[in-house]
Amino acid sequence: MTPALPAGPPGAANEGALEPDAASPEAPPAEADGEAEAGDGRPKLDELIESRIFEVTPEFVDEMRRAGYDGLDRDMLVQFRIHGVSAHFVQELREVGYTRLPAQKLVEMRIHDVTAEFIRRVEQAGYRKVPVDKLVQMRIFGIEPDMVRALDDASKR
Repeated sequence: MTPALPAGPPGAANEGALEPDAASPEAPPAEADGEAEAGDGRPKLDELIESRIFEVTPEFVDEMRRAGYDGLDRDMLVQFRIHGVSAHFVQELREVGYTRLPAQKLVEMRIHDVTAEFIRRVEQAGYRKVPVDKLVQMRIFGIEPDMVRALDDASKR
């Protein structure tokens, strides 16, 4: 059984208590829960902490802006960082013909490992300009380009 915390009036008797005295000037306001806002449109403290954790830095924002993704909200930038969407990833997709993709599609592609290399392999199997949703479905259902090629070859016999 857990020992009870000392009870009684504020002061020395509560020295080991976990909760600050409500009358104490050091006590945070009752509504302080991490959702505090500056009141002037700045991000909430939790949003700032999350941005720091996932390294959504001004440099990353600039990198994505230069890659053609300007004006993304903080939540999408966090999603980009979590799932590994980078300017390099965007450039690789452009090199295989996938340009101006919506931000959410980039996230879906990273989640399901639809890379430029995977797209090249799909093209080598004879499928060109496959829609992103189909590429994602191929990954979800484990359809590999080599398997597609083998099935095509088998059907020609």
